[in-house]
Amino acid sequence: MELRKEKFEWSSGYDGETFDFDIELSTENKTEQVIELVKTSCLILASDGATIGGDFNSEQDIYMEPGETAKFTVNSGYNIFQSATGGGANSVEAHIDTTFFRREFFNLGEIEVPAQDGEVSKLAKSKNVAGGDLQILGATVSRQPSEDADRTINTCVGLRNLGEDAQQKVMVKSILIDRAGAQIDYSEYEEMIPPRSSAVITPSVYTKAGRLKGATIKITVTLFQRVVTSSVSIDSPTKQN
Repeated sequence: MELRKEKFEWSSGYDGETFDFDIELSTENKTEQVIELVKTSCLILASDGATIGGDFNSEQDIYMEPGETAKFTVNSGYNIFQSATGGGANSVEAHIDTTFFRREFFNLGEIEVPAQDGEVSKLAKSKNVAGGDLQILGATVSRQPSEDADRTINTCVGLRNLGEDAQQKVMVKSILIDRAGAQIDYSEYEEMIPPRSSAVITPSVYTKAGRLKGATIKITVTLFQRVVTSSVSIDSPTKQN
């Protein structure tokens, strides 16, 4: 997908000795997939080609149906010394790499919260997703003892990446639901899972012990799969108004 420059502007830092750069790009989704996430990396280069700043692995939620166009910002770092540019702010160049992802969502199910402290409930259900490359190996929910009225409920989900490519972003969400069906609390954690390796993701929620009678934990897994990558170099930033 072609990346187009929408904005490349500079401004002086608060100390008068540094520069900050604002970058915005746009692109058209020329794939057959719905894109819902973009990761960006950016290098800021001086006029002599030396790296003087940048940022990497920044994420931004977007939504593009096939054929749609969207804009997104690119983090470029902060407080780049003016003396490092070698020719002023408008002499720098930005090299930007992007990866676009589609989203897959899986509802693993609900588990009863254990009735007593120190007990565990299990969801003995395995699921293969991502074309068979990612295996979700069930889950357990444990109730952590406490001396006060608050209780922490820990969820443990195991995942195996059976493929030859990294799973760039896997997110597990734990939702605590009371006996009336209302949400009490939720927590989510994410991991990058290298090829041929495993990960344990353990989100936790908490509430008063009295609210746990008849409560359940709903577990979901969200997987972001790479669709396409694209790169661009832009130059000649203008002064921010």
